[in-house]
Amino acid sequence: MTPYPMAGEDLLRPLARLMDEEAVAALEARQVGANELPEPSQHLLVHGGDMTSRLMAFHEARLRVAALASQHDDSSDTYSRKVTLVTIPYGLPVEYGAITIHLRHLNRPDWPGIREKILAQRDPLGALLTEYRVPFVSEPRAYISLRANQEIAEALHAEPGDRMYARRNVLRLSGGPQIADIVEIVRRRG
Repeated sequence: MTPYPMAGEDLLRPLARLMDEEAVAALEARQVGANELPEPSQHLLVHGGDMTSRLMAFHEARLRVAALASQHDDSSDTYSRKVTLVTIPYGLPVEYGAITIHLRHLNRPDWPGIREKILAQRDPLGALLTEYRVPFVSEPRAYISLRANQEIAEALHAEPGDRMYARRNVLRLSGGPQIADIVEIVRRRG
């Protein structure tokens, strides 16, 4: 799938919901082509799968969520969180990002407990979708070049102003509605 042209806050929407305007502006984010991403960022970001599986294979480790902020909107049954994904058992941060999950689309009898596990903030969504055998498709919408702000730099053991690479991605139930909108920023040095 070819990424869509995006600009401004729309490019970083899931992250912008959980970060103040000044911190978002400090990112100096712009959309880039997939071929402009250096390795290993290109390998980690340019694919049609979920990031959890790709990161686990690349780092040869399981991942856990280190939640930084979250909010649950009961009226729309959406849950947003800003996280760092870290390796088990070493705690190496490999991704910083934000996700909005449409929980109402995951309320099915054949997926008992997935909602509670998402809200527990321990397991990455990709790992839970795999565990529960949820049929989904990944639709990368944009590839992003950005400068790390203080928060991202601290989360990924980098320096403020370091060049980082990310993707804006949407997950959908196969043949169905959108279940997640995600900004995924990978660690600068793989």
